[in-house]
Amino acid sequence: MEFIQGTRVFSPSSKTSITIGNFDGVHLGHRELIRRTVAHAKELGLPSVVLAFSPHPIRFLRPKLRFCEVTTVREKAERMEELGIDVFVVESFDGDIGGMSPEEFARTVLCQRLRARMVTVGYNFAFGGQRTGSSEMLEELGREFGFEVDITPPLMRGGVVVSSSRIRELLIAGKAREAEELLCRPFEVRGSVGQGAGRGRLLGFPTANVMFSQKLLLLPGVYVADVKVGDASFRGVANVGSNPTFGGSSIGIEAHLFDFQGDLYGKEALVRFRERIRDERKFQNADELVAQIQNDVEYARRMNLPIWEGTS
Repeated sequence: MEFIQGTRVFSPSSKTSITIGNFDGVHLGHRELIRRTVAHAKELGLPSVVLAFSPHPIRFLRPKLRFCEVTTVREKAERMEELGIDVFVVESFDGDIGGMSPEEFARTVLCQRLRARMVTVGYNFAFGGQRTGSSEMLEELGREFGFEVDITPPLMRGGVVVSSSRIRELLIAGKAREAEELLCRPFEVRGSVGQGAGRGRLLGFPTANVMFSQKLLLLPGVYVADVKVGDASFRGVANVGSNPTFGGSSIGIEAHLFDFQGDLYGKEALVRFRERIRDERKFQNADELVAQIQNDVEYARRMNLPIWEGTS
């Protein structure tokens, strides 16, 4: 897959099949958009293209809103390649595109820069300055500028529309399993393993202190987790929280890997959260904490849940 930063530098040699959106999480609904885009591309003999925006347009439109994304641009690109997209274009929304009218966006971006032949969008697609354009308006503009529009209906699960907002709500509530069903994969956090306080090793449960940078985290607590280091994945338990038993205050992620021997310092770890076990709480002493960790480990080992090895 080709990764391109900005529509100005994209020079397609033919017409294209395009889908547009933020694709935060690349969830079930997004995957249907991508599936249809790839299908149109194959039918018409064209390259399949995803146009996404970074930073997320909501940061441009509502700068005071506290907003956290589910996936990074890197993670989105990985998912796009797995799903068969030929070209992934990431555009900065705070440039000229953010101020374009719907007509100007259709003419300049879709027609002139991206050479759209087929455009696939969701039922609630909005575009142009202040999001004044709709999917129905895009259909009208397509007839004027020479491209077709495929509008994808909402995808429902449990009586609720699958959306990035819904997934954020689930993650903030600690509902890792429910979020995984909509994401088609576990929610994950990646980062290098740094030096911690070393208490886990002294307690008999050595942990990897994952130095993450993303802002969106699950509700603090203890989770069943799969941890990937290099090409190997291990089942374990991960704590998201501040370690209140020892007077901690800042939020961190510590993961104990089952059946692992070796040194993880400095290596990149990918922590995939599978199911929430319990709240984080302050214990009276170290012995009480150790007894609870043993229970957590036994619970995780008993789970009839395969270690996540998939890529999509």
